[in-house]
Amino acid sequence: MPWRGWMAASVAVLAVAVGLVIADRWAQFDARLVQPNYRTVTSSAPRPQGEVIRAVFAPTITLVELQSILDEAQLRIVSGPTEAGVYSLASDSTLTVRASLALLRQHPTVRFAEGTSPEPEPGKSP
Repeated sequence: MPWRGWMAASVAVLAVAVGLVIADRWAQFDARLVQPNYRTVTSSAPRPQGEVIRAVFAPTITLVELQSILDEAQLRIVSGPTEAGVYSLASDSTLTVRASLALLRQHPTVRFAEGTSPEPEPGKSP
């Protein structure tokens, strides 16, 4: 009865195949449960929504000088100037507000530069 030998071999192969499929599915399931313990370079730190810098420039500043300062500090104008000459600036990069403020304050044409934090919603503590 040679068919018994073949049958036993086919059952063994089938058991190994089923075991491999189960092991693969378990690895896929386990990988979804475990959070990665790393941060990629392209992941930026979360910024508070509404974070801006208020800045006042000397009245003699030219548009070219203003754009050069904003490019260096990696900022963009989001509103302004107001009647008082105040610009609202937002980050154009991953630079922190502190770093952008430091770059702004180095220029003699910057009369005032200060960061603002968003207003907390009513009923929520900061």
